Amino acid sequence: MKIVVSIVLGMASAAGLSAQKSQIVASNGVTVDISGDDFANRYEYTGPVVKFSEDNSNDQMSFAFVAAIKKGEIPPKRFITGVIYYRGDWHRYASAVFKGGDPAPFVNTSRNVLSCRYGCSYTEGFNMDISADQIKKYSSDGVLQIQIRAQSSNTAIMSIPVSHFDAVAEASR
Repeated sequence: MKIVVSIVLGMASAAGLSAQKSQIVASNGVTVDISGDDFANRYEYTGPVVKFSEDNSNDQMSFAFVAAIKKGEIPPKRFITGVIYYRGDWHRYASAVFKGGDPAPFVNTSRNVLSCRYGCSYTEGFNMDISADQIKKYSSDGVLQIQIRAQSSNTAIMSIPVSHFDAVAEASR
């Protein structure tokens, strides 16, 4: 069985059907990971992971990163994607605001129970389509701060360096 799998994988690789992974360093020094599929003409660009915590706790188990997906000739659009980790009861993250209170685009993409032994642990995934105009308007000192808000009144603040947006934009051109 292992021989058959190896042969099939070898044939797929020889035919150019395998996914490719690489890294580049943008002109601002930020490393961008690239996952490509030449067959589908689809490429994913991801900036460094930024860790943050919910309600100013010290766990730093939540994370986000800037990404872009390029499909064929369609120009890529940068976005933030991430996961919020917490314990206790469901928080149901549903919205976000930029520093100052203006609404930020927010889509909850998943809700998962990790475990319920000695109390429950949860994750909630999200995406945020952030425009170049919003980055320019709401960033301060090279950082874009966004507060993610739950229906339960819990919050999480993430600080994404503008250099991550710039690096992903440069790499995905």
